[in-house]
Amino acid sequence: MKVTISVIEVTDIFKPDGPTDSSVYCTVKHTPSNFLVRSEQFQIENNTLKLSHEHQTFSLPVETLTEPVVISLYNSKEEEIAYLILSLTDFSDGKETDKTFDFLPLEGYSDNCKIHLKIKIDVKTDSKEAAAPAQQQTTPQTQQQTTQQQNENAEEEGDELTEEKKALKTKEERNREKATKLGQNYEEIYEAAKEGAQARYQQILNECAAILVENENWVNGENQEEEQAQESKDGNGKRVDPALDSSDSDL
Repeated sequence: MKVTISVIEVTDIFKPDGPTDSSVYCTVKHTPSNFLVRSEQFQIENNTLKLSHEHQTFSLPVETLTEPVVISLYNSKEEEIAYLILSLTDFSDGKETDKTFDFLPLEGYSDNCKIHLKIKIDVKTDSKEAAAPAQQQTTPQTQQQTTQQQNENAEEEGDELTEEKKALKTKEERNREKATKLGQNYEEIYEAAKEGAQARYQQILNECAAILVENENWVNGENQEEEQAQESKDGNGKRVDPALDSSDSDL
């Protein structure tokens, strides 16, 4: 399969009170295979990046449509400015989609940044692939069974590799994808969760400290009772009654 993405333009890249740059470049990466295509460095005019026709198209092979394509924008210092996680399952095979998306900014960059794309997915890109079913019909029975078994084994190995690649994705990448699909800001969610976790951690520390103090008081109380019990016994371990006060005796 092949995905063709044309980056037409990117608008509102920088905000007035934030960092700026005179040039930027784009990358397009398919997540599981880490296949990445990078553009040249382009000059920015009026806070807008417009790619010429000969430089705006990115083509890359994909193994599965269930894994997204990540489009990123970098400044001249190779620092990421904004990104877009593009779900390929939202697009139809063979039909070009022309659409503008919100570019998710990194801290300090414009929240109004948008990217205009044209996207086309070709499930079958080679005439040999289209002719494959007809060729299989003329294959002898034994060879056909062998071919079928090989295909099944390849599919199983492909599934295992896909699962391994999924496992290699960081927790942050998975959470960013979820936030994007829900239309939420990952940084805000992360900060809120971080504050909640810190508050809970402090609460646990306070509770543990209170328990330690309570245990220490209990141990000290037990020790005092044991000392008093020891003082009330003679050398043979027998309990000794308190001595009578002769001053109060009538004898």
